[in-house]
Amino acid sequence: DALPIYFGKSDDMLHVPILFMYDEYNTTDFMQDVSCDCCLAEVLDDLMPFPWDTLGRYTKLDDIVAVYKIDDGVAMPEYYSFDLGYPLIEVFRMATYQMPALLPVVHIISRHSDVLIKEWKLKL
Repeated sequence: DALPIYFGKSDDMLHVPILFMYDEYNTTDFMQDVSCDCCLAEVLDDLMPFPWDTLGRYTKLDDIVAVYKIDDGVAMPEYYSFDLGYPLIEVFRMATYQMPALLPVVHIISRHSDVLIKEWKLKL
């Protein structure tokens, strides 16, 4: 079955499912229907508090970094952070963004995740 990517009749906006990956905790969230005029901060606010966040590093939006990954399977993957306040449609329009298999994947990490920030060469 195809994932439900469609234009909403009432808001005339693209709607997509989104897979959230929390790499530090090896866990995910999946939202079936997200309007692309929403910013990621709004979406994450609906998901918070995270029950797996036993260290309290993901309790405030200011502590969170959103990242998308570009990986063609040949070259080394590239990671790009983006502002939680950007509307999703603007994130999808970024020159470096490529939507994998029609399913947007967003990695959510803590601003205090020094190992991932260094490994992924993020500029915050």
